[in-house]
Amino acid sequence: MIKDFLENLKGNNRLTNHVIDYYIDESVDYESTDDLLRSMEELQQYGCVSGMIGGLIYYDDTIKFFDDYKDEINDILSNIISGTGCSMEELFGDKFDKEDPLIINYSNKNLLAWFGFEETVNNLYENILEKIRNNDLDYEY
Repeated sequence: MIKDFLENLKGNNRLTNHVIDYYIDESVDYESTDDLLRSMEELQQYGCVSGMIGGLIYYDDTIKFFDDYKDEINDILSNIISGTGCSMEELFGDKFDKEDPLIINYSNKNLLAWFGFEETVNNLYENILEKIRNNDLDYEY
């Protein structure tokens, strides 16, 4: 049931589809939609830095992830910057390497890979909650 629900959330965004596939692969661990939501909430609380997303722990993996989804991540980043008016430094604080404004080095690629995954999960989480509120989803506890 959870796999089918997640499949139905897929669309044209490659990053979103990748994140959905991650949760589909993990869905064997979820007995209910509530378990899925709880996992997403944990990511919102602890972030990718916690190591809870197995494919985004090592620099080789996060750099590849960023390079693969750079356009989608840049779209998310652009929307947040234009929506908040914040600069990169304001969004990421001292974690953003100001000497790498073109995102060439591993530290900023790593930071933005985590950012892209986390923001995509946040958006999916909100989408799922909206579907539950509108009764567009058979919600099982």
